[in-house]
Amino acid sequence: MRVANRVIAGAIVCVAALVTACGGAGGRSRSCDPGTFEPSYSRSVELARWRAMPVRVYIVGEPVFQGTNLRREIEDGFDDWTQATGGRIRCIKAPSRREADIVVRVQVLDEPDPGRAGVTTTGYSGSRVTAATVTLNVWDGIDYYGLAAQVRTVAAHEFGHALGIDGHSPDSEDVMYATPTPGASLTDQDVNTIRTAYCGLFDEDGQDVEVTRAAPCDPCVGEGATTEGATATRTHVCGLGAGCR
Repeated sequence: MRVANRVIAGAIVCVAALVTACGGAGGRSRSCDPGTFEPSYSRSVELARWRAMPVRVYIVGEPVFQGTNLRREIEDGFDDWTQATGGRIRCIKAPSRREADIVVRVQVLDEPDPGRAGVTTTGYSGSRVTAATVTLNVWDGIDYYGLAAQVRTVAAHEFGHALGIDGHSPDSEDVMYATPTPGASLTDQDVNTIRTAYCGLFDEDGQDVEVTRAAPCDPCVGEGATTEGATATRTHVCGLGAGCR
């Protein structure tokens, strides 16, 4: 198993969307060859996938900052992927961390750190994603970009990693660019790249394929979304307008 650690500047989202657009029947997934859906940046990244949809997401506590509950922005960040894929990429709320596939938390930093607005640690077993944890960092003064817009964009970006996009787009207009612009929307390249990872949920014309979920997600261990046992790690540190290293 390998683990990829990613850091990016931005924000997060995920509320009622987890119950509505993210819910429902799911399906098994398989990957296509890079370039199956174009335009995309599937040749610029490594792609993995969850075994089946929906994935289970748990948001730790009440993510309140400066009097604003950011839960809606976190949920909307995932829902962006759901809406853009016609509901094929979807999630449900996990009742606890132990039962989650993806765990999300908001952390308030004592000092501004635009280079670490988002951090995602993803566990893999071969080409399958097995667990992911997302940390969204906020700090005093962050609202110069618009807190909600920044959180939603960073959440969407981090969920992209948690869904299996291992790397960044080379195009600055994409949400999966290393330093996305707060308020950015998923592009055709973002959507076609995730379609490539989950080819089994789409035909080659991008239409929905009717599939049913054969089994629930693998149960998580310990505190949920654990990546213990990984044999390799990779870290990406990104900042608003600062690039990655």
